[in-house]
Amino acid sequence: MAALVFSLSACTASTVNTTITSYQDVPTWGKEGMKSLYKLKRWQFSGRMAVEQKKGSWTANIDWQHHEKDDAIKLSGLFGQGATLVRLKENAISIDFGNGKVASSEQAQHYISQQFGLIVPLQALRYWVLGLPDPAAEYQRFGEGFSQYDWVIELERWRWEGVPDRWRWEDDKQLPRKVTVLNRKAKLKLVIDQWDVNNAEAR
Repeated sequence: MAALVFSLSACTASTVNTTITSYQDVPTWGKEGMKSLYKLKRWQFSGRMAVEQKKGSWTANIDWQHHEKDDAIKLSGLFGQGATLVRLKENAISIDFGNGKVASSEQAQHYISQQFGLIVPLQALRYWVLGLPDPAAEYQRFGEGFSQYDWVIELERWRWEGVPDRWRWEDDKQLPRKVTVLNRKAKLKLVIDQWDVNNAEAR
């Protein structure tokens, strides 16, 4: 499985909090909503991301565009630098650090595990950010979240009251506003400011 990773040599030390939070005030999401999201071929969101691990932590603004099997993830403000662009297509990955340096590989899993420190399963994360388990593997559900691949995924979805029309979808098909992915070694938190499942640009 391909993974999204970043060097943490510039991070400051921190302690990972792996406490599971339940969102009792969020309505249970229906199976029909899950089926509809699995069928999405194109989507985009923008927001903020924070990563914690025992060796350090970092934050960045994130813009993720998905189209079919092609993903483009733009991170801004990473380690106080400009934009970093990660592209993933099937098992090929390229990372443009914005300083003229571009790293790429046709064997994403092997290349990333050899080169970087933090590993987050990107092929699964592509589903997790939508609030969905990866259909390629079993999972266990709890409340509004679930566990899969030895990671815990916590979800907080948009509620109808006060949600702008452009973020609403049909009936019970609500997209997450917060996604937390964690295990005993690392924690990744996404706060999503805007979703677009209709007008995401093709690349």
